[in-house]
Amino acid sequence: MADPARITDQSPTAEAATITDQSPMADPAASTDQSLPPEIAEKMTAAGFSPQVATLVEIIEDFARAQAEVRAKAARVAELERAAEEMWPLKRLLPLGESYELARRAAERGVLGATRVGGRWFCTKAEMERWVAATGRR
Repeated sequence: MADPARITDQSPTAEAATITDQSPMADPAASTDQSLPPEIAEKMTAAGFSPQVATLVEIIEDFARAQAEVRAKAARVAELERAAEEMWPLKRLLPLGESYELARRAAERGVLGATRVGGRWFCTKAEMERWVAATGRR
């Protein structure tokens, strides 16, 4: 019986598949002809991974995914920490003589970091101090 690996199909599709597999744009993980440099293969083996290109690609993808998750989590933690600050009614935090309408419009435009709950605006003391200093109101 003939060895299936030795049987060659001379059809145009088989030839195109061979050419495609050898193209430089082919997926590096799909190609088994590529070998890793010895120092990388040794480090992968020492770490408990099989020294193959597909494994290395998987490690890189996992690392990129983990980095994106860490950045998203850090952004969420920062958002929660900001939200955890004590919020005060906007009217109460305004310096004497400042117009509530001016501060409310600044909050609507996003210039003053405030949160609207129902019909009332709330702000942190730190954000009010930042806005007052930035606009030169004091």
